[in-house]
Amino acid sequence: MNQLFTETYEQSKEEFWRKEEKLKKKWSEVDRESINVCDDQTLTLDLIHCKANLSKRALVITTGLHGIEGYVGSAMMNLFIERFSGMLDEMDTSLILMHAINPWGMKYFRKVNEHNVDLNRNFIFNRETDDLSNESYVKAKSLLEPKGGLGWFEFGSRLLKTMMSMNKKELTAAVTMGQYINKEGVYYGGDRCESATVYLQDYFQKFFLMYDQVVLLDMHTGYGPSKQMHLVNSRFDDESPDFWKQALKYPYISETTADSFYKINGDMIDFLYQFKNQVSPSTKLFATTFEFGTLGETLLAQLQSLKTTIEENAAYFYGDRKSRDKTRECLKKLYDPNDSSWREKAVRDAIQAFEGIIHTFFEDGSWPQSLPKKSKI
Repeated sequence: MNQLFTETYEQSKEEFWRKEEKLKKKWSEVDRESINVCDDQTLTLDLIHCKANLSKRALVITTGLHGIEGYVGSAMMNLFIERFSGMLDEMDTSLILMHAINPWGMKYFRKVNEHNVDLNRNFIFNRETDDLSNESYVKAKSLLEPKGGLGWFEFGSRLLKTMMSMNKKELTAAVTMGQYINKEGVYYGGDRCESATVYLQDYFQKFFLMYDQVVLLDMHTGYGPSKQMHLVNSRFDDESPDFWKQALKYPYISETTADSFYKINGDMIDFLYQFKNQVSPSTKLFATTFEFGTLGETLLAQLQSLKTTIEENAAYFYGDRKSRDKTRECLKKLYDPNDSSWREKAVRDAIQAFEGIIHTFFEDGSWPQSLPKKSKI
């Protein structure tokens, strides 16, 4: 199990390329590509495309959209290659693997890229018409944008003061929906498409036109109950979480609505559904996030997560080396736990979900039979 996990960006990248030889034994045509998506040209988004003879179906696995989360993501990609890639039919199913969408964030253990942009807030479908305002963030600015470290007393005082002017739902929106105001603030979505976003949008357009059926699995950590992986589906998916729980034989599934998860602007999975409907409406798509919970959902865990996020960002812009090192270690505990029992449970959850996805989409080539469509609000 420990062989699946790596501790540095360089080790993870090396292990990714090492898997190429195994994949070449199954697929006759395997292409590789390294794409410069950040200012440091030595850090790359790396891609392996195992091409089927018949362009019918594709399974896509992506990691490192939130840089630091790429370590768990790459472990799960390694797991899939070793245990499940052999179950795919190389004649009609292509396998596309994307390692470290945000290589800078992965190398330096930050969620964001070198421009402080959260790439999962950067996939804006239409910047001219989409409402990117976040009034809740403005209300919570004194809490979210300190100029230095926060002890628990000061954090609690700021939080209490903030909660006197907004409810819990507004605070959740403030810290999760994304903001497009302050380049040095948390959850900054950017004022333009980042290089990685531009590349992926072009790539998505190609494979939506190439394949009849696409399944995309994006690896993340942090949200949800401790030691439990959830599938988080898009609010634009035609089927309900209950439908997918039954189809995939996986009981922990939610979607990106304000009621069951939280609403996100610029979310990559949401973008995929909107973009697919625009460029290739006939293509069948199932895209989801593997979200491996870490600290948990207790009130204390949620406060710890919020405090860590705020402090890490403040330390990066205003702190010294000591404060940056300290907050980086806190962020690693939140998104890349070095705990054997946590990792073992994460692997078991991933195996269960991978088995359901292989059985549902790739064993007989049929797409799950749809129920009457749910209404979209």
